[in-house]
Amino acid sequence: IEAAPADLYWEAPVRLSRGTGAYPQALKTSGRVVAIWQENLPSDGGGTAWLSLASYAADGVERRDRFAGPFRYQAIGDRAKGEASLSAPALFSAADDGNGKMLVAASSGERSIGIYESNDGGLSFLPLTTIRTEDPVVAPRVFSKAAGGWHLFVTRSQVFTRTPAGGGEPVSYESLSLFYSGSDNGEGWSPFRPFVSGEIGLDPNFLPSAASWRGRDYVVFQSLTGGARPSYQLYSMYTDDGGRIWSA
Repeated sequence: IEAAPADLYWEAPVRLSRGTGAYPQALKTSGRVVAIWQENLPSDGGGTAWLSLASYAADGVERRDRFAGPFRYQAIGDRAKGEASLSAPALFSAADDGNGKMLVAASSGERSIGIYESNDGGLSFLPLTTIRTEDPVVAPRVFSKAAGGWHLFVTRSQVFTRTPAGGGEPVSYESLSLFYSGSDNGEGWSPFRPFVSGEIGLDPNFLPSAASWRGRDYVVFQSLTGGARPSYQLYSMYTDDGGRIWSA
């Protein structure tokens, strides 16, 4: 006689954000599950944002409202259609190194990225450093390295060069592209450099995601390619030395 399958269910939804919440991210760190989100307060085509979290463990849930911020932002969307079509960009990402250390990277300004560290599952944070950039950057994405340390990607303008399909002189132009920095400890970071070469035709490129396996770090990203009828495609690159050299 086969036993009837157990009933599976989810509990009723519980509201986490107390303001306008967006871009949630959940991860396991220091024996806890941490849910982080962005709280936005729109105003005059832009707005102000903070980061908040809920940290879950066997003893219950701990909240840390607005543990980082305020950060000013410019809204994205079609301004010609009015305020209702505008929204806040994603200003942060978070990652765990597998040893209980969590890092949060947040766009603290047009040319700055704040780095925050937690060793207790989000119950407290230490502001490690602020990375300054010469050019405006958006969408910081942080990931842990296989051998320890951190990868950090941002999106900014890059000069690309392409030869027309019918021949002729190469044409140079600007497009959004990923730039990369690395760190061994989350405090000292290498200078940002282009992640994708400006000569291989993968532009724009953005939205990286990374994971490690057997000592190798893999990154998957999106790009618009295809000549006369371009379409969005996914590409991957890897590194065996912590980000010094990436595969072509």
